[in-house]
Amino acid sequence: DRRTAILRGPAIVELVALAVKLSGGTTGSKTGRKAGPSTGKTGSGTLNVAVSKDVLSFDPQAFDLPNFPIIKNFYDPLIEYDANLKPVPALADSWKIADDKKSVALHLRSDVTFSDGTKFTSKAVAATFEKAADPARGLQANGPMGVVSNWTIAGDEAITFNFKKPVPDLVMFDLLQFTNVINPAGMNDLKKAPAGTGPFVLKQHLPGQVISMVANKHYWRPNEPKAQEVDLKIFTDQNAAVNALASGQVDILYDLSTKDASQLKKQNFQIDEGTGSIILLFVANPNQAPFDNKLVRQAVYRAVDRNS
Repeated sequence: DRRTAILRGPAIVELVALAVKLSGGTTGSKTGRKAGPSTGKTGSGTLNVAVSKDVLSFDPQAFDLPNFPIIKNFYDPLIEYDANLKPVPALADSWKIADDKKSVALHLRSDVTFSDGTKFTSKAVAATFEKAADPARGLQANGPMGVVSNWTIAGDEAITFNFKKPVPDLVMFDLLQFTNVINPAGMNDLKKAPAGTGPFVLKQHLPGQVISMVANKHYWRPNEPKAQEVDLKIFTDQNAAVNALASGQVDILYDLSTKDASQLKKQNFQIDEGTGSIILLFVANPNQAPFDNKLVRQAVYRAVDRNS
């Protein structure tokens, strides 16, 4: 028996990727054996994953740490980054940045539907960005929207974002990458239920216990997801989570300590470890103590090892 434990580095591994990787379209992930090669079909078993925190909301614009690795199972962004941080198509299949860097025009996929079967169009993208631009509704997505002046749609498959001033390409791509598109029909109920185009649909959420997901039958990516069902079981006590992995109650333990990872590796558990490419920001407010003191700001600046 080889079950899997995930040791989290500075970046967070998306659980949807784990489901695709480890279920393999077989019953291996259900029984706890190492997953076999993919058959290219959706699996029939349930993948049980132990996580340390529950979601606070299913709103993708709430970038709380517990939400991030889970919310991506229900939503898709306009573009994504590959392993080399190169932007690649997602819900937008192509884009063109203006020479003056003051706008980006996107062409959207025409074969995508939301999990309830509603067609994905430029109107949903506009509604999502309208929410993000609203200080009362945009949550953590509101700040980055400060560079956006407005947007225009041209039919169901085209939208152009206009910026207040020239914007670097990376800033544009970051905005398009972390803004997951929301179904306008479900936008007012995001506290309880997701409303996206992602690979999974919420089956049941028992706060503090489990988040049950089933494969989205409308999902636009061929042969994904590999797992038919995924149960994210919440363990606030890591010892209990480790015991659940050892006893076969769960197939994957996500986010464990280095000490537990070392012990599990000795017991023939598979350990997946990675640093990823997410950047954690340290932001200082120069209008409030202690960072209103120039010497403090300079001290922090000099304390950072910029070559590491």
